[in-house]
Amino acid sequence: MKRVLPWLLATAAALFILLELTDNGHIWQGLRECYLRGYRNAQIDDLKFKSFRTIAAAENPKPWPRHAQYTEDIPASILDSTEAFGTVALTVVHRDSLLLDWTSESIPTSSRAAKSPGERR
Repeated sequence: MKRVLPWLLATAAALFILLELTDNGHIWQGLRECYLRGYRNAQIDDLKFKSFRTIAAAENPKPWPRHAQYTEDIPASILDSTEAFGTVALTVVHRDSLLLDWTSESIPTSSRAAKSPGERR
């Protein structure tokens, strides 16, 4: 045991230094947020571990340019999967324009009002 502990600590220190030098320090954050809490993937309450900032709304918002094939309707096969997974909204941006903007009918009207002022709904 006396020989194993120094090697284990040296290996952990070398790994830490290597990850920091290669700009992969986020791996420690991921381990702390996920595995050290007993989970195997990201959880909805992980926001408390993230640094974030509020971005103020633009004074003069501009609506997304619409693609020539823009639609608010999605194919039935996709609609089935959105219901199966509980998806409530879907937006597809192709290159520089809005191709699809769909919101589930199951969302209360007040939630739909949270879209940007330039959006039609």
